[in-house]
Amino acid sequence: MQTFIVVFGLLILAVIFTRRYLILEDKIQLLPFSGRRKRIFSHFHFQKPESFEVTAEEIIPDASTVDPKNISKAEIHYRKAEIMLDRGELRNASKTLIQAIALNPGYIEAYAKLGMIYLRQEQFNKAENIFRKLALSVSENPSYYSNLGLSLYSQHKLEEAKNYYKKAIELDDTRAGRFFSLGQIYYELKELEAATDNMKKAIMLESRNLDFLLTLAQIYLDRNLPEQAREVLNEVLVLSPGNEEALKLQEKANNLSG
Repeated sequence: MQTFIVVFGLLILAVIFTRRYLILEDKIQLLPFSGRRKRIFSHFHFQKPESFEVTAEEIIPDASTVDPKNISKAEIHYRKAEIMLDRGELRNASKTLIQAIALNPGYIEAYAKLGMIYLRQEQFNKAENIFRKLALSVSENPSYYSNLGLSLYSQHKLEEAKNYYKKAIELDDTRAGRFFSLGQIYYELKELEAATDNMKKAIMLESRNLDFLLTLAQIYLDRNLPEQAREVLNEVLVLSPGNEEALKLQEKANNLSG
């Protein structure tokens, strides 16, 4: 029974993690889920890179060193990419942003938008390169660290992802989603006390978030703490009477107590 609860919990939390992160961090609009589960931990096969490829080792140059004419041309490409994104044309938008960066290698906003497209396309290795480059160049922006954390998490590079989420929180501890993300990583590293602490911090910032509450309840079950899980589940059922997931977890809590 305990093994089943842990496996069941991992499946639920992996899906919740990516969905909640993409909704909460920078208000990313997530593409609709298909009938299958997200292949978060499988080996990803990507298309051959474009002719322009961002390398992690390089620091983005100051835009003031770029020819003003190229800056203007890059701006036009960036605006075209925004229109393409509004239409849902991710592939065309990414190509256009690459052209903007080729004209203006110091175009921070173009790098950031390209990285977000790669996250939405599940091209996590490319997203990692983009956000690593941004984090090296603009070290005070917490979003770049958390987006890098997601890129690494999605490739199952958990220890490194944990460190970047912690850096993001050091810079800005007002985002509930960052504590949730860090808690999920601790959970998968089987550091359950740290996972619990971070989920609680997320709930302190968003006390009515059902995903956060259900996740905390699952962690309590994995720690064999059914009473604490029931307390959290009671909160869920007050906010969402008849919540199916809460009722399933409540039954598991009762079985552990019995």
